[in-house]
Amino acid sequence: MDFNREIKIATGTATSAYLNLNSITTAPTVGTPFSGYVLESVAYANAGVSGFMDSIAQRDGVEANIALLGTRQIQMIVQVYGSSSADFYDKLNALNSSLQPYPSFATSDDGFRALDFDQATLNTTAYTSGFINMRMKVRPTSIPTYNLNNDLVTPRTTDRGISTKAAISLMAKDPRKISQTATTGTINVSSSSATTTTLTNNGNYVAYPTFVFVNAATDSRTATISTSAWTSVITLPASSTITVDADARTVKIGTTLRMDLVTTGTTSMPYLFAGATVITVSAMASVTGTFSFNEAWL
Repeated sequence: MDFNREIKIATGTATSAYLNLNSITTAPTVGTPFSGYVLESVAYANAGVSGFMDSIAQRDGVEANIALLGTRQIQMIVQVYGSSSADFYDKLNALNSSLQPYPSFATSDDGFRALDFDQATLNTTAYTSGFINMRMKVRPTSIPTYNLNNDLVTPRTTDRGISTKAAISLMAKDPRKISQTATTGTINVSSSSATTTTLTNNGNYVAYPTFVFVNAATDSRTATISTSAWTSVITLPASSTITVDADARTVKIGTTLRMDLVTTGTTSMPYLFAGATVITVSAMASVTGTFSFNEAWL
C-alpha cells in the first residue's frame, strides 16, 4: 500500500463514489489548515488459517489435513483533519457514513465493498506505471473509534487545523488482494483439434477465471477445459451463451443457474496458479470463447 497515493473505500455504486482515506499527501502550507484524511498506518497481514494438525485426524480423515485461509482482519489509523470546527465534524460524518456495516448499494454482496489502493512494483513489463492497482472487498466490523475533547474549538496551528485519530476495523472474507482491472482475452477454439491458450497471473496466489462460451450451432457441444492440474467439462446447449464463473463457482445461461451442465469428467472448477497456465480447450465447431480474471496476491 503506497501512502503517497489515494487509498479509498467505495461509498456507492458509481465508480466515482469513494471516500479517499489518504487525501492529504503533501506538506502543509502555513496559513492553510489541512482538510481531509491521512492514513497513518494499516495492518492487513492477519488472516487466520484453519485446518487439522492432530496426527489421527490426518491419518483417518479423507482430506482432514488441508489448511485453509480464513477472513482477513484489517486495522487502520486515519488522522481526520478539518480547517474549521464545522469542516472537521463534516469530515467525521463522511468517515462514519462511508463505514456503514450494510449500506444499500452493497446489500447484494452482504455489505462488502471495494477498498482500493496502489502498490509499487519493479515489474514494469506487466505494470507500466510501476504500480499495481489492488483491491480488497471489505466490511466494517465496527464504526470508527475516535476521541473528542474540549480543545477542539479552533485550529491548533495555522497549518494543521483541527484533527483527531480514528481507528477503523475491517474484515475481508476473501483474504486475497486482487487487481482492480480484469485481464481479458479470447480463448483459442478450433473445430478440428484441441487448442491451447496461455493465461498469465502476475500475482502470487490463485486467481479464479470466468469463461464465456457462445455456441452458435443448432446442436449441443461439450467443452472440455483443462490444465495439468484440473479438468472442467461443460455441456453447451444449442444456440446458447454459457458463463462459467470459477470465483462464484457457478455455470449460467444468461442469469439462470445451470449447474446441471457440469458433466462427468470434471475434477475441479477452473483456477490459475501464479505465473503462466496453459489452458487446453477441446475441438468444437461453431463455438467461440472469451476469458477474464483478476490477478491475485496474498
